[in-house]
Amino acid sequence: MLALKTLQNTLTLSIGKQLSDYTVTKRLGGYPCSHRQWKDDGHCSFLHGYDRWIELEWRGERDYRGWVVDFGGLKELKQAFEHQFDHTCLIAEDDPYLSTWQSLHNYKVIDMRIMDNNRGNDTMGS
Repeated sequence: MLALKTLQNTLTLSIGKQLSDYTVTKRLGGYPCSHRQWKDDGHCSFLHGYDRWIELEWRGERDYRGWVVDFGGLKELKQAFEHQFDHTCLIAEDDPYLSTWQSLHNYKVIDMRIMDNNRGNDTMGS
């Protein structure tokens, strides 16, 4: 296994059993983000947060350059993750204080993102 590490990203190239079978993983993140689990009876109902990391994985054969994926083509995806998670406050769409959070957002106290409840609680963290 070959691993190349930078300050914000980790690239890992794993060579599978066959010479033509490659897996490439790109890790993006370190996005500081806050959230709350309003349905929780304990401390998770309070606003809290931590860094978010996203790990993307591709499998396939190398192209003529020797690449499985061209990371230069991920700029828009990286920007979308940054918009969603970098210094933002994730609030569930059914949070009973949604209007209060919206007011804080309007006053530029928080940079709110409303999360879709159909994705489950895993999207909010713990």
